[in-house]
Amino acid sequence: MSLLNKDYGSVDYDNLVNRSGEVGSIQLAAGQGILAKGSVIDTTGMLLKNGATAAYILCDETETDDTETVIGIVYKNGNFVRNSLVVASEYTFTDADADNLRDVGIIVETAQ
Repeated sequence: MSLLNKDYGSVDYDNLVNRSGEVGSIQLAAGQGILAKGSVIDTTGMLLKNGATAAYILCDETETDDTETVIGIVYKNGNFVRNSLVVASEYTFTDADADNLRDVGIIVETAQ
């Protein structure tokens, strides 16, 4: 019984996930450097930028290789905070991107 009140760790809220969903793995394209947790990934495995179709959200920070694709763990559905999503530096996440994510089961909402 002495172990009943022992602290074994904690979980911190990360302001990304409102309601977690299914996760899976995809091939991330080479040469992207380090992708942050919450990066919006397009259908080709690239960080979202203009002209691409949003499809996944990266679960954890992932370093890509310079020449080879790497496996990335992504959310395939769920509910996420819009302001915590990461896209290419020269790009701004749009309502059309949110619609594309909604089509695959990823809901994006503004934090309250």
